[in-house]
Amino acid sequence: MRRLLLLLLPLVLLCACTTAPAEQADAPFSFYYRCAEVAFGGEDGVIRAEAAPLEADVDLRTVVLQYLKGPASPELRTPLPADWALESIGLTEGTAELVFSGIPCRSLDRTILNACLARTLLQLPGVQRVSILRSGDGAADVLAAKDILLRDNGMEEQEEELVLYVPDEAQRYLVRETQTVAAMNAADRPAEIVRRLLALPESESAIPEGTALRSVSVENGVCTVDLSSQFLTGMPRSWNTERLAVYAIVNSLTELPQIQTVDLWIAGAPVERLYVLELENGLARDERMIYVPALDGTLDVTLSLTCDTMPLLAQVPMQLTLAEGTSSVQCVLEALLALEGENGLENSIPQGTKILSLKLAGGVCTLDLTAEFLEGCRTAEQERMAVREIVASLSALPEVETVDLLVEGLEPNYRDDSLQAVHTARNYWFVS
Repeated sequence: MRRLLLLLLPLVLLCACTTAPAEQADAPFSFYYRCAEVAFGGEDGVIRAEAAPLEADVDLRTVVLQYLKGPASPELRTPLPADWALESIGLTEGTAELVFSGIPCRSLDRTILNACLARTLLQLPGVQRVSILRSGDGAADVLAAKDILLRDNGMEEQEEELVLYVPDEAQRYLVRETQTVAAMNAADRPAEIVRRLLALPESESAIPEGTALRSVSVENGVCTVDLSSQFLTGMPRSWNTERLAVYAIVNSLTELPQIQTVDLWIAGAPVERLYVLELENGLARDERMIYVPALDGTLDVTLSLTCDTMPLLAQVPMQLTLAEGTSSVQCVLEALLALEGENGLENSIPQGTKILSLKLAGGVCTLDLTAEFLEGCRTAEQERMAVREIVASLSALPEVETVDLLVEGLEPNYRDDSLQAVHTARNYWFVS
């Protein structure tokens, strides 16, 4: 995140920012605008609040659109450049996302714009961060409350937070942790994140002890991380351990707005696979691996997908939202049919496969699928893995003992007749 510091005289800041007009002191909601040049002289205006007449429970879009109409007071003016126009508004996982079009503006003007919008929108329930992007910029400015400084604290030691992802106690998910560090240049953050991951105690990390960082570089959104050979030689031959170790690095680095993907190197050379896990070029962030504290209606399940380099299944922990009136069996099956493969995993179930009926009685799950399930399988191996994905994912639920699979109401006519006898998962289906 970019820490915003309004580079203004401390006396002006104290007068203009920390003291609002008396009639606005008790306002339930405030719009922050730039002070007009006539009020404070020159181009170094600061920001001030104006009471906003809003309805209760107002939403993000309404607030933004009303804000863009500008201030009522002649002593204030909008911080938005005249040629900037709003392209889109969204709210994703606590981040209010605003995208504008327009030509670049001065750094100071952009700083004041960011501060005004962030201070305004961070008052809304559910908004923890504000992302402001001008079309054509490489990355958005993302601000939380701590990133907006309204006084001259240049003589104080600055701090910031880095986000690290580490395995949970059950070794199923990654959990988000923050560490407070001395403020640093953006170019230094990737290496600092990796160093801190490598410095974690062995009990808190999936990365093999003794792994050292050789180098880190970022170019065009791709972060190349070169680790010492201990990352490979000390790694247990376990798909789950490899996955946790790799994505602790990938998800931590992709918290930085300038990084979209990660290339992993070992001892100076790109690595295509560990013992089990296939490593694509440009490893993308995997949100499915991040644990979210369970709420009512959340299912913690295990879905099975196909490793794209071998005819084996990988067991993928996943949190699903159980809709009212939906059984856990239906929830798991719908999630499996919709799941797209990525980062070394693929879904062997053909796209377009739909559920015709689903029944669970006495531990037996009877499932009827549309014809796309068989017609979309190109090979006998894909057909076999598709059946295994369904049987393994459903039988991982405690209420399911066996699975009977039908297609269009009939016993499937498989290429491999032995699939007719497959009703429960078997150990040899899975990677170690």
